[in-house]
Amino acid sequence: MSASETAAHFQLKRAALAWAASQGFSARACEIRVPQSSYRADVVAYRPEPGRNAEGAIGDTVIFECKQSRADFLKDAQALDDSKERLIQLHRRRDRLESLLGVHYPNLRRGDSLFPEYESVACETLEHETWQRVTREIRVLENRVHGKTKFAKMARYRTASFLYLVVTDGVMSPHELPLPWGILSVPSLDDSELEPTSVEVLRKPARLDTDPGTRLDLLQRLASATAYRSNTAADLEAPRFERELKPR
Repeated sequence: MSASETAAHFQLKRAALAWAASQGFSARACEIRVPQSSYRADVVAYRPEPGRNAEGAIGDTVIFECKQSRADFLKDAQALDDSKERLIQLHRRRDRLESLLGVHYPNLRRGDSLFPEYESVACETLEHETWQRVTREIRVLENRVHGKTKFAKMARYRTASFLYLVVTDGVMSPHELPLPWGILSVPSLDDSELEPTSVEVLRKPARLDTDPGTRLDLLQRLASATAYRSNTAADLEAPRFERELKPR
């Protein structure tokens, strides 16, 4: 934990790291610069694509943003206007539709989680007129409300396969966050033995069709940060190492 970081924010990052590990993300690190932006992510994780490592396939990347209070959240989110109530209604309707579609079309489940209840449903591949109409209206309203916020920009830039906001109970409501983002809720920040199972998925994220180069860039940044911190922890002199490894 850095000298300027609060204990609450540090605990949220711990919760994100633990939950990511439980979901099969084998590489994880904090405070990573996000490709194609000026933002620094609180937590970044990577999960290899099963059975395709030999082919050089780049697996899934995930970014977690941690917000310990509503004031902290509002720094990166604009207040909602008159579209608030309509957004609430549309989000509820979309959630109901996706739940029903997941039951009637089990083949749409992505298999992107170790736990069935966390699996997302690929509704966009199904030509379901009502779901598409509701989703389009949500995106129009969200662009009006959130268009210039950090959350909207990171989704628009497709900076990772999945985006999650990690919050404590009551910090925000799901409709206050653009659609691609998932939401993890941490019930308590006082538990030093926090278990991943105590983290509740308030909303599943949409999988973003990220460019393989962007995923590789984020993975390289994660690996570089992890290696640097490991060397620092081992009391190695990184600058000298770099000079010795540099071609003459």
